[in-house]
Amino acid sequence: MHLDSPTMMIAGAFLALMSGALLLYAWYQYRETRAALWWAGADFVLALGIVALAVGSGADEPLIHVTGIILICVSSTLTWAGARSFDGHDVSPVFLALGPVIWIGVRWLPSSALTPTVAALLSSSITLTYYAAAALSIKLGSGEALRARLPLAVLLAAHALTLLVAVSVSQTMTFEPNQPPPVLSWLGVIHFEILIFTIGTAVFLIVMMKERNEGRLLAMSHTDALTGVANRRGFFLKAERVLKRCRRDRTPIAVVAFDLDRFKAINDNFGHATGDRVLEVFAEVCGRMLRPGDLMGRLGGEEFVAILPASGIEAGCEIAERVRKAVADAGAIVDGSPVNCTVSGGVAASSGPDDIHALLRQADFGLYRAKSLGRNRIECFSTQSQSQAAANLIRVA
Repeated sequence: MHLDSPTMMIAGAFLALMSGALLLYAWYQYRETRAALWWAGADFVLALGIVALAVGSGADEPLIHVTGIILICVSSTLTWAGARSFDGHDVSPVFLALGPVIWIGVRWLPSSALTPTVAALLSSSITLTYYAAAALSIKLGSGEALRARLPLAVLLAAHALTLLVAVSVSQTMTFEPNQPPPVLSWLGVIHFEILIFTIGTAVFLIVMMKERNEGRLLAMSHTDALTGVANRRGFFLKAERVLKRCRRDRTPIAVVAFDLDRFKAINDNFGHATGDRVLEVFAEVCGRMLRPGDLMGRLGGEEFVAILPASGIEAGCEIAERVRKAVADAGAIVDGSPVNCTVSGGVAASSGPDDIHALLRQADFGLYRAKSLGRNRIECFSTQSQSQAAANLIRVA
């Protein structure tokens, strides 16, 4: 088979078409990712644009040739929109339409002002800008740890770089009117590069979608569905990492065990819906009172625990007391019912090699003491509280 520009262009159009279909299927699997629709549209339009260029050049039809250039420009804008959409950024209609509008507007200039070289320079510059913007958008992202993000950004940047080389070379080349560049030329490299670009971007985008979905499922398996804080499994996984970091940095760590007072009575008197709302209110209060680096978890029922890195026993008690007061205020009236919810807490701290379970047991001793002394209070762990708790193993609700 003779390898010429039209043959390579048709191969590129076929791959773009297949990539678009692959992305449509991926969107069917992960419908929350609208970026796949933008990107599929970009591939379909790119396929049409390449075919139009090939037909226009082969049949010496300038109008079809120009239409192909416009479609390729539109494809780059849709790719940029897909990159923006993937991380939830707004897609500006103005910037989306700006490139094609500029190109169409320039076509109205006198033919003497728009030589083939100038036309190639302008169209490549427009598409280059959009692909570079797409690469930047993917690279910056939203902070998600997606391994396929970097290679996708590299492919987009490489495509933009290829177009940049094409722009530079086009200024020193002589073009036949409405004819594609020779396949064995610097501009002909685009024919080969676009094969890698179309299939590569589709594959890496799908991998990113899969990684994001797996990350969300993992987060859901580690999160309490009602309160939004870490569940028991997620808490202990994260707590061990926090404790190791504190050991490495030689900083103290505090643990606070919380238990809502008379929670069974709240369910019995006001119903389980109100009880669930009380749990949500407590989690919301903790979200406001705790620091960004603190870790909150629900161990079960009305039992919660907080890890406070870089905090000693005094700082831990102070933070726990702020939570107690805020819960008493926020829990007085819940959904119009006089619930008068309060919370008791126990605090323990360590700067040594204690594991998280040992610290939690010590915090529980403080909690037992808070319950036995009348509830709605915070008690710090001490040898005395441990002895008293050992004498009374039944936790007061």
